[in-house]
Amino acid sequence: MHVSSLPSREEWLRAKEVLAVLPIGKTAFYDGIKRGLYPAPTKFGRCSRWRRHDIQNLLDKGVALGGA
Repeated sequence: MHVSSLPSREEWLRAKEVLAVLPIGKTAFYDGIKRGLYPAPTKFGRCSRWRRHDIQNLLDKGVALGGA
């Protein structure tokens, strides 16, 4: 799945949406955030969101494929 297949009106992605396009699991993703491999989320109250652009850049660079 490609990020562009998600609705374009949303600039922010939830963890579930990010994990749907990255070929890694939840634990590996959060470990990768701690290690600086993946972008940290922006907090909106108790909610964490990632910029669509940041996730697309991650996929374009292929970082997710060889990540955590």
